[in-house]
Amino acid sequence: RMFMDFGVDDFQNKEVNKEMTLFKDENERLKKENKNLQKHMKIVEVQKKEKAYKNISYNDIIENIKRKYGFLAENSKISLASAEYLFLNETLSAIDYTGSYINYVKALEIELRRVFGRSNEKLTFGNLMEQLKNNPTFKSFVERIDNERVGEVRNNAVHNKAVSKNECGKIRKLLMEDGWMDRISFLVEESLKEKKDTLIDY
Repeated sequence: RMFMDFGVDDFQNKEVNKEMTLFKDENERLKKENKNLQKHMKIVEVQKKEKAYKNISYNDIIENIKRKYGFLAENSKISLASAEYLFLNETLSAIDYTGSYINYVKALEIELRRVFGRSNEKLTFGNLMEQLKNNPTFKSFVERIDNERVGEVRNNAVHNKAVSKNECGKIRKLLMEDGWMDRISFLVEESLKEKKDTLIDY
């Protein structure tokens, strides 16, 4: 006699299918939850970047430079502020930072001419470095300038080669972060005092 056997095996198959369905449903739920979580994380990341990336106004930069480097010439302050504005506010590595690089070096050249009392002379960057070598205080500074190939990078930038943010960051670190612009500003201050003293009639 023919008959269908709905015994233990059939019951187990139904339980397995039920479990499989539950697993599938749970898996789909987790997929959706993970997708939503990733979307939320992207939104949070964008918000964090927007919060961290706030443009520093040119006025704030120039005022800070005027406070910190009071004895620098006005055109030096403007050059530094212009260099800082692009460097601090721009994050794209693909941009050409030639303008910033040249402005950092320009401010350095202007002040070194003042230190040597030769503001009106057209001394090259190399000439200024040669004169600076005679000052023992600036031995390590000149060595850093040579090691970072500042003169070479400056000349290439003027003619045909772009300057990366990393390269620009080297001259900025030397002048602004390592304190060399402070020391040059001090030399300018001292040289101005000396000139003033020579004009006093004793």
